Amino acid sequence: MVKDSDWATMRTRRDLFPVEFIARYEKFIPDFDEFLEAMLTPLPRVFRVNTIKAAPEEVLPLIADLNPEPLSYLPGAYQVQDGAGLGRRLIHFLGLIY
Repeated sequence: MVKDSDWATMRTRRDLFPVEFIARYEKFIPDFDEFLEAMLTPLPRVFRVNTIKAAPEEVLPLIADLNPEPLSYLPGAYQVQDGAGLGRRLIHFLGLIY
């Protein structure tokens, strides 16, 4: 739930979306301000190893500088804290990760 002290911040966040979007979806999305907050929250940077082309043991050393952490709920998937440019690396271009 959004506190009164957060209203100014949320008001600014509302301004990031088209007026038509706010008018349409605010009517039927409960706790709309939390919905907007969720939309503005950055997604985690995750990738999967393409095991058709390589084993994780072969791929992970190539991106050890990103300190990939395995995801407990999805075998073969990893999360990195700073994955900026992950899609521009050669291992992505070669299809070793996606």
